[in-house]
Amino acid sequence: MATLTSAIKKAKKITGMEPIISGQFFYFDYKGYEVSFAQNGTEDSATCFYTKKIGLKDDYQSDYFAGCFHDNLTQAFRFLDRKN
Repeated sequence: MATLTSAIKKAKKITGMEPIISGQFFYFDYKGYEVSFAQNGTEDSATCFYTKKIGLKDDYQSDYFAGCFHDNLTQAFRFLDRKN
């Protein structure tokens, strides 16, 4: 399990940007996509690694998710590297 601190550090290094923070969620822009993850409760661990194209919206009422979930941050960035 990735620590939140290491996930933020890794994402900053890969994207070259500071995170956009909204509550317990951290967002980064990368190659036209949004990479996000969340703090797992009050622990220093990251969870819910998610990627979606910038500008697309999830619709929770119809269970539509514009992106996809990943097991870890490395997998999320590799997925986007293969797409571009």
